[in-house]
Amino acid sequence: MSEETTFIPEPEEDDEDDGLLEMIDENGTVTTVRIEATIELDGRTYLALSEPPEDEDDEDAEVGVSFAELIDEDAEDPEEALRPVSDPALMDTLFARFIEMVEAEEEEE
Repeated sequence: MSEETTFIPEPEEDDEDDGLLEMIDENGTVTTVRIEATIELDGRTYLALSEPPEDEDDEDAEVGVSFAELIDEDAEDPEEALRPVSDPALMDTLFARFIEMVEAEEEEE
């Protein structure tokens, strides 16, 4: 199994989008998600996504992470570019890799 993780740097103060995507579900509900990391696994690219906490300054806020496969990197619409990961075993693998990345980043600080 080939793995590579790319870390998304903290956005600059003047970065307009802060790594945020607006996703629209089948009911028309808009959800804003932040790209936390990209993970290359078995020749495919996956994104670790989180919903930004309501209070950006609350360092103790719990944040859920979901994963989506990048299927069309050139698509302008995120819904056309991403496919949610629904396989539980794949989600476990991606989550374990994401946790390793977070722990490694914390050790560096």
